[in-house]
Amino acid sequence: MGTDVRHCDDRWPDRDWGPEAGPGLRQAWFQGLSLNAAAPDRVRIRLLDLDMAPYVLARRDLPSAVLDAAVDHPDRRVRGRLAEWPASRGLCAAQWSRLVLGESSGARRELVLQAAAMAGRGLTREAYGTLAADPFGPVREELALMLPALPLPLRVALLADPLPRVRAAACEAGWRDLDEGTRARLMADPDPAVRTAVTLARHEEVPLTAEFYDAAHGAGHLVEGHRLDRDLALRLCVDADPRLRRNLARNPYLDPDLVAVLAADPEEDVRLAVSTRPELTEEQRAAVPVAIDPRTTRHPIA
Repeated sequence: MGTDVRHCDDRWPDRDWGPEAGPGLRQAWFQGLSLNAAAPDRVRIRLLDLDMAPYVLARRDLPSAVLDAAVDHPDRRVRGRLAEWPASRGLCAAQWSRLVLGESSGARRELVLQAAAMAGRGLTREAYGTLAADPFGPVREELALMLPALPLPLRVALLADPLPRVRAAACEAGWRDLDEGTRARLMADPDPAVRTAVTLARHEEVPLTAEFYDAAHGAGHLVEGHRLDRDLALRLCVDADPRLRRNLARNPYLDPDLVAVLAADPEEDVRLAVSTRPELTEEQRAAVPVAIDPRTTRHPIA
């Protein structure tokens, strides 16, 4: 007969199972118990200490007591898994803040802060203030990417940060909300990385030119999401690299006549990218010559 997990206490994982229960069987029991929604909080908290974090934290509906125990757990592997696994969706701003600030290593604070940003979760005002003065530059840089969510005094501080990469990140993330005086100061920044960030941030007002594109080595990623000067867009339409043309086909700022040019591109991937543009009518979409093999979109179980 199975054990009623509702009546388990936190000593249950440590009980004597007898000689019949080898390590493999006990491991299987622990895994099953970790995933059991009826298991008491104290049992799941105890299981965190038994290398069961990947199973305990696989649930998205964990109660606050279990999440608190994972946030404050002494094993950094448990805290790291919490930041990346489904259970993190249940964390509130205060818990995320404790999770980030609880890391003694700057590199780990940066990684957990990235996880919080990817989860779309904000932090507390106090945590933002602490991180804005973090001694590890990449933490401040990561925080700068969250600029629109930050209180005004912290935005100003990050835009004047001594580290150029932080100023550059803050510039790109918050350009639309900056006043003219701050914009002018950033445009005249002595560091070229900051001035480059200004150019990228202003792309909707001043399209990227061929001169800028050529000077920015490895700038292929800019083709997909930035407004381009007409001459540069024309040149890229016939570029020898089909991956570049495919990225260009996804550019939301592309003129209709250039979309039509790419719709007749010799490469299937380029035409497919054109066919997914949201502004096309269904008639225009159907007119793009794309042959889709149904077998590539099916994944039979057996």
